[in-house]
Amino acid sequence: MDHHRRSATMARTHAQAANDRSLQLGAIGAEESALLAQCLKPLVAGLAEPYREAIVRTEYEGLTQAEAARRAGVSVPGMKSRVQRARRQLGDLLGACCRVELDTRKAVRSVEKQGPCPC
Repeated sequence: MDHHRRSATMARTHAQAANDRSLQLGAIGAEESALLAQCLKPLVAGLAEPYREAIVRTEYEGLTQAEAARRAGVSVPGMKSRVQRARRQLGDLLGACCRVELDTRKAVRSVEKQGPCPC
């Protein structure tokens, strides 16, 4: 892949990670942000349907949990539960394949791929 194309891809994946409001990127660099976005995509895709739908609608599409609940036909507490479970599952899955360092504010400080990983 040429340099221009690689830079454009990294910029897109950095933007995707930045748009994921469940992540606080802290002092993370562009390459680490791109790695994180690259890793999250297959992890999100692997979630069971109600959790995948909840996280995509609230974190990537920017819907409020109330709007996501209305569209999914569930209660707001039900959607909140789905979002919390999805975040927990993503954290567990990401932790199994990447070493993620957090700062004192729980913002992502660094990401390092390790072990078998779908990304």
